[in-house]
Amino acid sequence: MRDSVVGSSNELQNNYGSYFNKKIKSDEVFFKKIESLIKKNQYNVAFCLAAGRGEIATMEQLIKLGATPNARFQGMSALHYAAKYGRVESIAYLVKRCEVDANSQSEIDEVPKPLWLAVRYRHFDAVKALSDKTDLKGLFGDRTVIHEAIHYAPDEILRWLLSKDPSGVNMPLQDKKGSASPLQLLLSRAHKGSAISVHSLVSSGAHWDIKGTVNFPRPLQIAMMRDDIESVRVLLKAKASLESELKKNPGLVNELIRLGCTKVIKMLLENKLINPNPSDTTTSPLYLATYYNHPKLIELFVGAGAIVTPEIAKLAAGKDEAVISALTIKKDSKHPSRPNPQVDPSHFPSFYASSTEDKKSIQQEPKDVIEIEDYQHLDWIMHSNN
Repeated sequence: MRDSVVGSSNELQNNYGSYFNKKIKSDEVFFKKIESLIKKNQYNVAFCLAAGRGEIATMEQLIKLGATPNARFQGMSALHYAAKYGRVESIAYLVKRCEVDANSQSEIDEVPKPLWLAVRYRHFDAVKALSDKTDLKGLFGDRTVIHEAIHYAPDEILRWLLSKDPSGVNMPLQDKKGSASPLQLLLSRAHKGSAISVHSLVSSGAHWDIKGTVNFPRPLQIAMMRDDIESVRVLLKAKASLESELKKNPGLVNELIRLGCTKVIKMLLENKLINPNPSDTTTSPLYLATYYNHPKLIELFVGAGAIVTPEIAKLAAGKDEAVISALTIKKDSKHPSRPNPQVDPSHFPSFYASSTEDKKSIQQEPKDVIEIEDYQHLDWIMHSNN
């Protein structure tokens, strides 16, 4: 029947040639490809490509030639192509005028539903166009569209989807590292501006006190370990507790020091949740900050009154100038009652050595420093008390 409608190639040129000739002038490569497909009677392939370009007039011409709105090419429907490339005009034409099912599945396992594609490729307008026609409770594999947004999309898309349907806000996802809630996933993959999405999830009912695992700790712990201070503030506003988190995981402060979490450490010091001078000086916050080469943390601890012990001074002997400079910082003017932490320069012989010969002789001396193999208690493997 199609041959009777289309006729020969000559008839095709007579009926539709003028249209495509005009189009070829505007985008020669694309429309020559469309023309070539038409001559081969590959109308559905041409229709999918036109949908991916937002060429509504071309799509209408192709339907007249015999293409179907549910056309597929390489396992993907025309709607999939429109969603992938963010063609809102094509989405509206297919869903509203042609009544294509927005929940249509791809024939390829790796390719999700159209809405998931629009989220994955960060096409906000396409997400809006598809969200009203898509089952937001549906799954692609074990992943909801909320999970997809957390993995790929900016804050605005996640907030939009939560405003449409927040029901999946606590649905766990089986990640490669184990099961995790949307909030845990978001904090683990935090990007700039993520605190806005954290607030959106919590406001939509996400459980901030969810039980943690080795790979996915509790939300507050994840935010602290990423030094994501804005997300920490959001969770604290939701009634999470720094003190409670530290009690559940006594090794957390040491891990924060190892990671160099300056902003969170500063918050803990301001809330008097870190003792700068514990009885065991070889595992004191200042000792660990020196061990892990974090000058900014050293300045914070010294400013909070941490004492530079001989053990710390010896440890610093093999460090760079920034570490030694931080340890010899003057008394914090804001806290005049704190002891002056300056140390005798003789504690740092390699830094103050006046000649190359002096430095060589010092470097040959045996180091009176705890070596890494004797430091296994500082590995900080997270064993949470859930």
